[in-house]
Amino acid sequence: MKYTKPFPSAFLFFGLLSCSGCWFYEDGYPTADLPPVYPQAEWIQVERPEDFGWNSEQLAEARKIGERIGSHSSMLVQGGQLIAAWGNTSQRFYVASCRKSLLSILYGKPVGEGVIDLSSTLGDLGLDDITPLTDSEKLATVADLLTTSSGIGLPAAASSEEDVPVRGAQAPGEAWIYNNWDFNALGTLYEEATGQGIFAAFTEQIAEPVGMEDWKEQHGQYQTERVSEHPAYHFRMTTRDMARLGLLMLRQGVWEGDTVVSSDWLQQSTQGYYSVPENSGGGAYGYMWWVHDGTGILETEVGIPSGSFSAQGHWSQLILMVPEWDLVFVHRGYAKNLNPSDLMEFFKAVVAARQP
Repeated sequence: MKYTKPFPSAFLFFGLLSCSGCWFYEDGYPTADLPPVYPQAEWIQVERPEDFGWNSEQLAEARKIGERIGSHSSMLVQGGQLIAAWGNTSQRFYVASCRKSLLSILYGKPVGEGVIDLSSTLGDLGLDDITPLTDSEKLATVADLLTTSSGIGLPAAASSEEDVPVRGAQAPGEAWIYNNWDFNALGTLYEEATGQGIFAAFTEQIAEPVGMEDWKEQHGQYQTERVSEHPAYHFRMTTRDMARLGLLMLRQGVWEGDTVVSSDWLQQSTQGYYSVPENSGGGAYGYMWWVHDGTGILETEVGIPSGSFSAQGHWSQLILMVPEWDLVFVHRGYAKNLNPSDLMEFFKAVVAARQP
């Protein structure tokens, strides 16, 4: 994988949850005798976490730590079963940069249908901005945008001046550098290529098929700014709806036997293409997904297995999928970033609740 210069990571959340193997699963997936479990109209919490390999008293201790550090809400789902839910999981608010992973999911359909070609360049597509792209920048491909490696140093909506990469410092595809211009331009490209708005597509293709309890199309909002033609696309979601999305990802795009998203696309999206600098959490980056490949701080210090992946964002937002253990963990902060060391204390307490 490629390496790049470090990038500030104060706006991102690097959290983790780990547990021992699930005794009633083989290789992290349901056996033939135990078909996949999905929530119905609403999540129903298990009565005895001990039946699923968790210690209730230690989970209660973890909850106290979460409350002390200012965590807004969390959900722990194993094998499709709700093991624990803390805080207000039905309050809808800003998911921050998790929005990028949600758009990545939507890209599966037009890419699979040949409507969007990942090798197309911005020049081919005629995608530009208020400040025109240079000839070099026009060589960036859709895949470069998905891996935030375009090297385009232009101001973007929902981005401060210090977040803008140095223009011309990297050629397209040369290095990973977190860049809102890439993410926002992908939103414009998606809507132009498909003829459908992001929030309408998410509602029709994702939210309705998995039975999200709270999401409505009007809960999405565009942020436009004079510096760029490409708006940011913000989602306001509840913790419990984010858990459904995590379970869909964990089930490789299948929901109760129906294919909602191409499993091939999800596998392609959640493999690492670029290494992430240590000061941004380490690990790797896929198509707008953070990939835990065994090299990041989450893996080396807490033990998350390789093959895990996550959506992350400002305000300590996290949707973490651990396929090896058939586990989803959602964490939300509200209107503030939590102290990273406090978060690690919280997650280690959750890990400790897992019975050997």
